[in-house]
Amino acid sequence: MTSQRTRPEDLAGRWLTRFFIDHLAGERAASPRTIASYRDAIKLLLTWFKDAERIPPEKLRLAGIDRPRVLRFLDWLEAERGCSTATRNQRLAVIKSFCRYTAIEQPDHLEQVTQVLAIRQKNTPGPQLGHLTARRGQSTPRRAWHRQRPCRQGHRPAHPVLRHSRPRSRALRPRRRRHPHRPTQ
Repeated sequence: MTSQRTRPEDLAGRWLTRFFIDHLAGERAASPRTIASYRDAIKLLLTWFKDAERIPPEKLRLAGIDRPRVLRFLDWLEAERGCSTATRNQRLAVIKSFCRYTAIEQPDHLEQVTQVLAIRQKNTPGPQLGHLTARRGQSTPRRAWHRQRPCRQGHRPAHPVLRHSRPRSRALRPRRRRHPHRPTQ
């Protein structure tokens, strides 16, 4: 009877410890808040492995952190925990960072790590701007134009629409007057 034993170097816990101590705190000199954020994300991943996949943290192997499981974890975050897309993307970034670290340290898992790194982030919705009427929408550029800083010659440029409608060719452009207070070069 052959028992399938996990080699100690394959255990994810060993690499997680190295990731936090050697890589984040040592090489990258990450701030304590960044390390705490990474810790919370990994803790959530380990809890998910224990509850959903029935793999306790002490038996989790690097090979267990694969693309299908990471995708199920991310779906669980959104569906069960009600996390936003931005939170999901942050958790994915932590997992990818760990995978990049293990790819360098354990190149025999490179194919699996590459598949995890290929998981794309979801687009997050832009900020809600509120309601703009047609009149307010048209007046916004004019207000921004009045707040412009003077250009080098000391006067404001023409209206933004006119400023960009000038000919682009040097031969067709009017010559600039030299600033009276600036020395010529």
